Amino acid sequence: MKKFLLLLICIAMTFTLVGCGNTNTGNEEGKTTYAEEVIVGYNNDLDTADPYQSTSSQTHWYTNATFRTLTKSNYDTGELDPVLAIRWEELSGNNTHWRVYLKEGVKFHDGTILNADDVVFTWNYAKDAANVVKPIASADAMVKEVVKVDDLTVDFILNYSIPDFMVYLEIKIYSKEAFDTMDKAEAGIIGCGPYKVGELISGVSYGLERFDDYYEGIDEFPTKKITVKVIPDLNIQVAALQKGEIDYSFRLPSTSYYVLESDPNLDFYTRDGVQSFYIGFNFRKEVWNDLNMRKVIAHAVNKDDVIAIHYEGGATATRSDNFCVPSGKGYVEVKAIGYDPEEAKRLLKEAGKEGMKVVIMVGKHNKAFAETVQNALNAVGFNAVIDEVDATNWTTLKKTGDFDIFVGDYASYTGALLFNFDRFFTVGGPSNMYGFVSQEWEDLIAGARQLNTYDEMVAEFAVLQQWVADNIPLIPVAVSKSFAAAVKSVKGVKLAPSDNLQEIYYLYKIVKK
Repeated sequence: MKKFLLLLICIAMTFTLVGCGNTNTGNEEGKTTYAEEVIVGYNNDLDTADPYQSTSSQTHWYTNATFRTLTKSNYDTGELDPVLAIRWEELSGNNTHWRVYLKEGVKFHDGTILNADDVVFTWNYAKDAANVVKPIASADAMVKEVVKVDDLTVDFILNYSIPDFMVYLEIKIYSKEAFDTMDKAEAGIIGCGPYKVGELISGVSYGLERFDDYYEGIDEFPTKKITVKVIPDLNIQVAALQKGEIDYSFRLPSTSYYVLESDPNLDFYTRDGVQSFYIGFNFRKEVWNDLNMRKVIAHAVNKDDVIAIHYEGGATATRSDNFCVPSGKGYVEVKAIGYDPEEAKRLLKEAGKEGMKVVIMVGKHNKAFAETVQNALNAVGFNAVIDEVDATNWTTLKKTGDFDIFVGDYASYTGALLFNFDRFFTVGGPSNMYGFVSQEWEDLIAGARQLNTYDEMVAEFAVLQQWVADNIPLIPVAVSKSFAAAVKSVKGVKLAPSDNLQEIYYLYKIVKK
C-alpha cells in the first residue's frame, strides 16, 4: 500500500511540473498568467522607426517605447521627471550653463552603454535639418555648445538665459556607436527603451519586442511582443475591437465614443487631453499673407458647430480660442476673432475674392471636421473643396503641397513655455512647414528668450498668446478629451493627455488569474 501511495504521489508531481512548464508567466498557483502578445489597432502605417525622421503621430508614440529621453514631463503632476538624466544643476547663476548627470549602466539595443558621447552626438546630429526630418526645435538659437565633461556628465552652454531649459531636453537619445558602425537607416532605430523594433510589414503591421536588458528591468513589462495592426477604416477597427480580434485601440473616431463606452465587454478610458485641432494656412500662397483673408476664415467657421458635429457635442473635445491648452503652464484666456459670417462676407467682397477656390487638405481622421469647415466657407462665398491625403505623405505635402488651408492637430507640449511657439511660428521651426514668416513675431520671441527669470517669461508668454490670437497664423478650434478602449483582459492602460502619446509599452494581457 505504501509503495502504491508513493507511486501516485510521483505521478501527481510529474503532471504538476508538466503543467507549470506550459504557462506563459507566473507558474505558481495563485499567480497571474500573462499573454506573450498584445494586439493593438491603429489607422496609419508606421512610416519610420527613427524618431527624428518623421513628424507623424505613429512614429512619435511608437518610438516612445523604443527610445528614452533625458527628461520627461509628468502628465499627472506637471513636473519634470528625470529619465536618462538623473540630476542637473545650473552653474552660471544666469541660466546659461546647465550641467547634466547621466544614469549609469544604461544599455542600448545594440549592446553599447550610454555615455556623454551619445548625448553630444544626438544633439549635434538631430539639430541639423540636413540629417533629419524633425530637427530639435530652436537648437542653434538656444545652445552655443554641448560639451562632454566626463563619461556621465554633459554641459549645455546656452546663447541666452533659459530658466526652464531642462524641459527642452525631452529628446530621444541615439547610440553614437550605432551610427559609427551601421548605415543611417539601421542606426536610427537603435534606442534604449523597454522595447526594441520588431517585425515591420508595410501596410499590414508593425511590432515591438521586449528588450530584456532594459536598464530598469522588465518587471513592469510582462508582454514580450506588441503588434500594431494597420486598420485604416476606423469603423472596421472599432468592430474588430468589439469582436476581440484586437486587444486595444486608441485615437478612434469621435462617433465611436458612446458605442465603446456602453459596450459591456470593453474597458473604456478617458481623460482631459492636450491634442489641439486647428485650421492652418499655406503661406507660400500670397493670398494668405493678407491678415484680412485669414480673418475671413476665422469669421466664417463656427467652432461650436465643429464641436457639436465632429466631437459628439463636446464628449470628445472642448472649444478652444488659444493656441495653448488650458493645462499648459502660463496659459491665459485670449480674445480671439469670433464667428461672424456677415463680416466674413464683407471682407471677402472687399478683397475681391468672392468665388475663390479654396483647397482644404486633411487626413482621414479629421475629414468630418474638414467637411464642416468646407460648408462654412461655401456659405460665405468661397468655392471650397477637400483634398484627403494619406497620413504617410502628410509631412511632405505640408511643405510642398498645392493647398490653401489644412485641418490638422498636434500634441500641445505643456512644459517649456516657448516650445510650441518656436516649433510652429518661428522661421526654421520643425512644425512651421507651411511658410509663416513675421519679423514682428521673430522680434517678440527673441525678446522673450532674453528674460532671466521664469516669472518674467510667464508675463511675456501672455503677450505672445494674444499676439497669435490677433494675427492668426493658425486658427485654434478644439482641444481633445482623450479616450481609448480595451478588451477586459488587457491591463496597464496609462492613458496620456494626448491621443498621440499613449504609453503603449505598459500594456499587458491577463490570460487567467
